[in-house]
Amino acid sequence: MARFDGKVVVVTGGGLGFGRAYSLGLAAEGATVVIADVNMDNALQTQAAIEELGGKAVVIQTDVSDEASVIAMRDQVDRDLGGIDGLVNNAGIYPVLEIDSVTKEHWDQIYNVNVWGSFVTARACAESMKRRGGGSIVNISSGTFLRPPPNQPAYVSSKGAIIALTRSLATELADDGIRVNTVLPGLTATPGIMGSPDFSEEYMESRVDLQLIKRQEQADDTVGAAMFLLSDDSSFVTGQSMLVNGGGSMI
Repeated sequence: MARFDGKVVVVTGGGLGFGRAYSLGLAAEGATVVIADVNMDNALQTQAAIEELGGKAVVIQTDVSDEASVIAMRDQVDRDLGGIDGLVNNAGIYPVLEIDSVTKEHWDQIYNVNVWGSFVTARACAESMKRRGGGSIVNISSGTFLRPPPNQPAYVSSKGAIIALTRSLATELADDGIRVNTVLPGLTATPGIMGSPDFSEEYMESRVDLQLIKRQEQADDTVGAAMFLLSDDSSFVTGQSMLVNGGGSMI
Protein backbone atom coordinates (compact mmCIF):
# COMPACT_ATOMS: atom_id res chain seq x y z
CA MET A 1 0.00 0.00 0.00
CA ALA A 2 1.37 3.42 -1.00
CA ARG A 3 1.83 6.04 1.71
CA PHE A 4 -0.89 8.36 0.41
CA ASP A 5 -3.55 5.94 -0.80
CA GLY A 6 -6.96 7.51 -0.18
CA LYS A 7 -5.44 10.88 0.73
CA VAL A 8 -6.23 14.23 -0.88
CA VAL A 9 -3.29 16.63 -0.95
CA VAL A 10 -3.37 20.24 -2.19
CA VAL A 11 -0.21 21.62 -3.81
CA THR A 12 -0.26 25.37 -4.38
CA GLY A 13 1.81 26.49 -7.34
CA GLY A 14 1.65 22.85 -8.41
CA GLY A 15 2.01 23.58 -12.10
CA LEU A 16 5.76 24.11 -12.40
CA GLY A 17 9.12 23.74 -10.68
CA PHE A 18 8.96 22.55 -7.08
CA GLY A 19 5.18 22.33 -7.25
CA ARG A 20 5.24 19.98 -10.23
CA ALA A 21 7.85 17.80 -8.51
CA TYR A 22 5.74 17.58 -5.33
CA SER A 23 2.60 16.84 -7.33
CA LEU A 24 4.24 14.04 -9.31
CA GLY A 25 5.84 12.54 -6.21
CA LEU A 26 2.60 12.54 -4.23
CA ALA A 27 0.60 11.07 -7.10
CA ALA A 28 3.16 8.28 -7.47
CA GLU A 29 2.56 7.43 -3.80
CA GLY A 30 -1.22 7.17 -4.29
CA ALA A 31 -2.48 10.66 -3.43
CA THR A 32 -5.21 12.46 -5.29
CA VAL A 33 -3.38 15.71 -5.96
CA VAL A 34 -5.17 19.04 -6.17
CA ILE A 35 -3.03 21.31 -8.36
CA ALA A 36 -3.96 24.80 -7.13
CA ASP A 37 -2.24 27.26 -9.44
CA VAL A 38 -2.98 30.66 -10.94
CA ASN A 39 -1.47 29.51 -14.26
CA MET A 40 -3.86 27.03 -15.83
CA ASP A 41 -1.56 26.05 -18.69
CA ASN A 42 1.16 24.90 -16.30
CA ALA A 43 -1.36 23.18 -14.03
CA LEU A 44 -2.93 21.24 -16.89
CA GLN A 45 0.49 20.08 -18.08
CA THR A 46 1.22 18.73 -14.60
CA GLN A 47 -2.16 17.03 -14.49
CA ALA A 48 -1.49 15.39 -17.85
CA ALA A 49 1.91 14.15 -16.67
CA ILE A 50 0.33 12.63 -13.56
CA GLU A 51 -2.46 10.95 -15.48
CA GLU A 52 0.00 9.59 -18.04
CA LEU A 53 1.71 7.78 -15.17
CA GLY A 54 -1.61 6.43 -13.91
CA GLY A 55 -2.06 8.91 -11.07
CA LYS A 56 -4.99 11.09 -10.05
CA ALA A 57 -5.00 14.88 -10.20
CA VAL A 58 -7.53 17.73 -10.20
CA VAL A 59 -6.77 21.27 -11.37
CA ILE A 60 -8.35 24.28 -9.65
CA GLN A 61 -7.29 27.77 -10.67
CA THR A 62 -6.28 29.52 -7.46
CA ASP A 63 -4.70 32.86 -6.59
CA VAL A 64 -3.28 32.38 -3.10
CA SER A 65 -3.04 36.14 -2.53
CA ASP A 66 -6.85 36.31 -2.86
CA GLU A 67 -8.51 34.69 0.16
CA ALA A 68 -11.83 34.30 -1.65
CA SER A 69 -10.08 32.30 -4.38
CA VAL A 70 -8.45 30.06 -1.77
CA ILE A 71 -11.72 29.44 0.07
CA ALA A 72 -13.47 28.63 -3.22
CA MET A 73 -10.74 26.07 -3.96
CA ARG A 74 -11.13 24.51 -0.51
CA ASP A 75 -14.92 24.35 -0.86
CA GLN A 76 -14.64 22.68 -4.27
CA VAL A 77 -12.27 20.06 -2.90
CA ASP A 78 -14.59 19.41 0.04
CA ARG A 79 -17.55 19.06 -2.29
CA ASP A 80 -15.93 16.97 -5.02
CA LEU A 81 -13.29 14.94 -3.15
CA GLY A 82 -14.61 14.79 0.41
CA GLY A 83 -11.97 16.93 2.10
CA ILE A 84 -8.27 17.68 2.46
CA ASP A 85 -5.65 15.55 4.23
CA GLY A 86 -2.48 17.42 3.31
CA LEU A 87 -1.24 20.74 2.00
CA VAL A 88 2.04 21.76 0.39
CA ASN A 89 2.14 25.55 0.65
CA ASN A 90 4.50 26.00 -2.27
CA ALA A 91 3.23 29.00 -4.28
CA GLY A 92 5.65 31.89 -4.15
CA ILE A 93 7.38 34.63 -6.13
CA TYR A 94 10.97 35.84 -6.01
CA PRO A 95 11.51 39.08 -7.95
CA VAL A 96 15.04 40.43 -7.53
CA LEU A 97 15.54 44.10 -6.63
CA GLU A 98 18.49 45.84 -5.01
CA ILE A 99 17.86 47.42 -1.63
CA ASP A 100 17.83 51.05 -2.82
CA SER A 101 15.15 50.25 -5.39
CA VAL A 102 12.72 48.36 -3.14
CA THR A 103 9.30 50.02 -3.13
CA LYS A 104 6.23 49.46 -0.98
CA GLU A 105 4.51 47.95 -4.02
CA HIS A 106 7.38 45.46 -4.52
CA TRP A 107 7.39 44.57 -0.82
CA ASP A 108 3.61 44.11 -0.64
CA GLN A 109 3.53 41.99 -3.80
CA ILE A 110 5.99 39.49 -2.34
CA TYR A 111 4.39 39.39 1.10
CA ASN A 112 0.87 39.09 -0.31
CA VAL A 113 1.81 35.90 -2.16
CA ASN A 114 4.52 34.36 0.00
CA VAL A 115 3.27 35.10 3.51
CA TRP A 116 -0.39 36.11 3.37
CA GLY A 117 -1.01 33.48 0.70
CA SER A 118 0.60 30.76 2.82
CA PHE A 119 -1.39 31.82 5.87
CA VAL A 120 -4.84 32.01 4.28
CA THR A 121 -4.28 28.73 2.43
CA ALA A 122 -3.19 26.97 5.61
CA ARG A 123 -6.15 28.41 7.51
CA ALA A 124 -8.68 27.42 4.84
CA CYS A 125 -7.30 23.91 4.36
CA ALA A 126 -7.01 23.38 8.12
CA GLU A 127 -10.78 23.80 8.42
CA SER A 128 -11.21 20.89 6.02
CA MET A 129 -8.55 18.83 7.80
CA LYS A 130 -10.32 19.30 11.13
CA ARG A 131 -13.41 17.70 9.66
CA ARG A 132 -11.23 14.78 8.48
CA GLY A 133 -9.79 14.32 11.98
CA GLY A 134 -6.40 15.89 11.29
CA GLY A 135 -3.80 16.37 8.61
CA SER A 136 -0.39 17.74 7.73
CA ILE A 137 0.79 21.06 6.29
CA VAL A 138 4.23 21.58 4.74
CA ASN A 139 5.22 25.17 4.11
CA ILE A 140 8.03 25.85 1.65
CA SER A 141 10.55 28.38 2.92
CA SER A 142 14.08 28.86 1.57
CA GLY A 143 17.68 28.28 2.58
CA THR A 144 18.29 31.90 1.60
CA PHE A 145 16.96 32.75 5.06
CA LEU A 146 20.24 31.42 6.49
CA ARG A 147 22.59 32.52 3.69
CA PRO A 148 20.95 35.47 1.92
CA PRO A 149 21.93 36.30 -1.66
CA PRO A 150 22.17 39.96 -2.67
CA ASN A 151 19.24 42.02 -3.97
CA GLN A 152 16.45 40.01 -2.35
CA PRO A 153 15.63 41.65 1.01
CA ALA A 154 11.87 41.35 0.60
CA TYR A 155 12.01 37.73 -0.59
CA VAL A 156 14.48 36.57 2.07
CA SER A 157 12.52 38.21 4.87
CA SER A 158 9.28 36.70 3.57
CA LYS A 159 10.84 33.25 3.73
CA GLY A 160 12.00 33.92 7.28
CA ALA A 161 8.41 34.83 8.07
CA ILE A 162 7.33 31.41 6.75
CA ILE A 163 9.45 29.72 9.43
CA ALA A 164 7.86 31.85 12.15
CA LEU A 165 4.41 31.22 10.67
CA THR A 166 5.07 27.47 10.69
CA ARG A 167 5.92 27.48 14.39
CA SER A 168 2.86 29.57 15.20
CA LEU A 169 0.49 27.40 13.15
CA ALA A 170 1.96 24.24 14.67
CA THR A 171 1.02 25.63 18.08
CA GLU A 172 -2.44 26.78 16.99
CA LEU A 173 -3.43 23.56 15.22
CA ALA A 174 -1.86 20.82 17.36
CA ASP A 175 -5.04 20.13 19.33
CA ASP A 176 -6.86 19.56 16.03
CA GLY A 177 -4.45 16.81 15.02
CA ILE A 178 -2.79 18.97 12.35
CA ARG A 179 0.99 19.02 12.08
CA VAL A 180 2.81 21.95 10.44
CA ASN A 181 6.42 21.84 9.26
CA THR A 182 8.72 23.61 6.82
CA VAL A 183 11.09 22.55 4.05
CA LEU A 184 13.92 24.94 3.17
CA PRO A 185 15.41 24.20 -0.28
CA GLY A 186 18.62 25.74 -1.49
CA LEU A 187 19.03 27.59 -4.78
CA THR A 188 17.45 25.13 -7.19
CA ALA A 189 17.53 24.76 -10.97
CA THR A 190 13.82 25.34 -11.56
CA PRO A 191 12.49 26.78 -14.85
CA GLY A 192 11.85 30.13 -13.19
CA ILE A 193 15.40 30.40 -11.87
CA MET A 194 17.12 29.12 -14.98
CA GLY A 195 15.07 31.42 -17.19
CA SER A 196 15.86 34.53 -15.18
CA PRO A 197 18.65 36.93 -16.21
CA ASP A 198 19.27 37.54 -12.49
CA PHE A 199 20.68 34.02 -12.03
CA SER A 200 23.64 33.57 -14.37
CA GLU A 201 25.49 30.30 -14.82
CA GLU A 202 28.44 31.81 -12.96
CA TYR A 203 26.20 32.79 -10.05
CA MET A 204 24.63 29.34 -9.87
CA GLU A 205 28.09 27.76 -9.82
CA SER A 206 29.18 30.12 -7.04
CA ARG A 207 26.30 28.90 -4.87
CA VAL A 208 27.20 25.26 -5.52
CA ASP A 209 30.70 26.08 -4.24
CA LEU A 210 29.10 26.94 -0.89
CA GLN A 211 27.58 23.46 -0.56
CA LEU A 212 29.09 20.26 0.81
CA ILE A 213 27.42 18.27 -1.97
CA LYS A 214 28.94 19.77 -5.11
CA ARG A 215 26.12 19.64 -7.64
CA GLN A 216 23.21 21.85 -8.58
CA GLU A 217 20.08 21.17 -6.55
CA GLN A 218 17.03 19.96 -8.49
CA ALA A 219 13.39 20.23 -7.45
CA ASP A 220 13.21 16.44 -7.09
CA ASP A 221 15.83 16.65 -4.32
CA THR A 222 13.24 18.16 -1.96
CA VAL A 223 10.36 15.78 -2.70
CA GLY A 224 11.38 13.10 -0.21
CA ALA A 225 11.56 15.59 2.65
CA ALA A 226 8.15 17.05 1.85
CA MET A 227 6.53 13.63 1.57
CA PHE A 228 8.11 12.49 4.83
CA LEU A 229 6.66 15.49 6.64
CA LEU A 230 3.26 15.00 5.03
CA SER A 231 3.09 11.30 5.82
CA ASP A 232 2.45 9.29 8.96
CA ASP A 233 6.19 8.53 9.01
CA SER A 234 6.55 11.90 10.75
CA SER A 235 3.52 11.57 13.02
CA PHE A 236 5.46 12.96 16.03
CA VAL A 237 7.10 15.84 14.14
CA THR A 238 5.64 19.36 14.12
CA GLY A 239 6.89 22.93 14.18
CA GLN A 240 10.18 21.90 12.56
CA SER A 241 12.27 23.31 9.71
CA MET A 242 14.12 20.85 7.48
CA LEU A 243 17.00 22.15 5.37
CA VAL A 244 17.46 20.43 2.01
CA ASN A 245 20.35 22.33 0.46
CA GLY A 246 23.31 20.00 0.04
CA GLY A 247 24.89 21.20 3.27
CA GLY A 248 24.95 24.78 2.02
CA SER A 249 24.46 26.16 5.54
CA MET A 250 27.34 24.16 7.01
CA ILE A 251 30.12 26.15 5.40
